Amino acid sequence: MQGYNKYYPPDYDGKSSLNKLAGKHSLGNRARKLNQHILIVRFELPFDIWCEKCNNHLAQGTRYNAEKKKVGAYYTTPIFSFRMKCHLCPNYLEIQTDPQKTEYRVMSGARRKITEFDGDKIGAIRVDSALHSSNQTDDEVSSDPFAVVEKSVEKTKHMRESHKRITQLYEHTNRRWADPYEKNQILRRIFRNEKQSKEADLSANDSMEWRMAKVAHHKKRNMK
Repeated sequence: MQGYNKYYPPDYDGKSSLNKLAGKHSLGNRARKLNQHILIVRFELPFDIWCEKCNNHLAQGTRYNAEKKKVGAYYTTPIFSFRMKCHLCPNYLEIQTDPQKTEYRVMSGARRKITEFDGDKIGAIRVDSALHSSNQTDDEVSSDPFAVVEKSVEKTKHMRESHKRITQLYEHTNRRWADPYEKNQILRRIFRNEKQSKEADLSANDSMEWRMAKVAHHKKRNMK
């Protein structure tokens, strides 16, 4: 399907792209520095910072047109640098990714705003360290090597006791159901006895109701 509102010269063969024909990149002006391995992207500040030149506060989430460039790698994960101009002064800021700590780092032109909280003022609940260590899950790793050994011993003991109990239950079930035909006969006999007992009770109740109804009918006739 051909594009609309575009001019196609007479020598256009339809095989090459229109961007290539016009001598432009598909990313437009964002790719003006690709020869320097720099791509212009829309970057959003991941945290609050202070500009070192104008000393103004730049809030988290402020967006800039930043120059993105690969500056290194952490194992196989690339490290990218984002260079942008402060919108309040001519100063340039540079922020890099930090794959090792899974965060961003301010490299130059600004300083990160560190926010600290007082646990007592915000109502934080203090957790006793000893209680916390005793309630650690299996996925958590304790910094105390003795606690790790003790937890491992307790887990092994629990597994042995569980295995012993499961074996006992399995053997008990096998003994009770060694002869399934005999057990089936016993269960059917119990079921028949209970059914007969219920039917007898229902029959007795019906008979009693019939006799009471008959007596009441005779009393009415005598009263007339």
